[in-house]
Amino acid sequence: MEERQVNGEGMDDLEAEVARARLSFEEGLREASLVGTRAARKMVTPALVGLGLAGGALLVLALVRLARRPRSDAALIRIVVEPPRSPKRLLPALGTAVARWVIERQLKSGGALAALASAAASGGQRALRERARSFDTSQDAERFRT
Repeated sequence: MEERQVNGEGMDDLEAEVARARLSFEEGLREASLVGTRAARKMVTPALVGLGLAGGALLVLALVRLARRPRSDAALIRIVVEPPRSPKRLLPALGTAVARWVIERQLKSGGALAALASAAASGGQRALRERARSFDTSQDAERFRT
């Protein structure tokens, strides 16, 4: 390799360019780090303040409930016996929801329930048409046409 031209500092041009690029990169990295730190402080500080306020509010509520509670006999563990809740209250609501879902699914998919509903609807229309036809052909219709 041939020796490149040496400048006054004792480095050739390529090494000087690499040194300038490294310094520029480090300066940009420092600047980006400072900007990122400032942005993080702007976001993290309000979040921490909000968490502190929410936690403090919950602590105050717990202390107020504790203060309003009637005095007990200083027991560490208190056992309260309650009657079991009846699961029957949930069954009617759950049953109607399941029934509604099954009916909607049957009607949308064209199942047996959809066929029954369409037959009932067409039967009702057919009965109305027959009544209208019988009315037109009856003798009572002649009296009203005069």
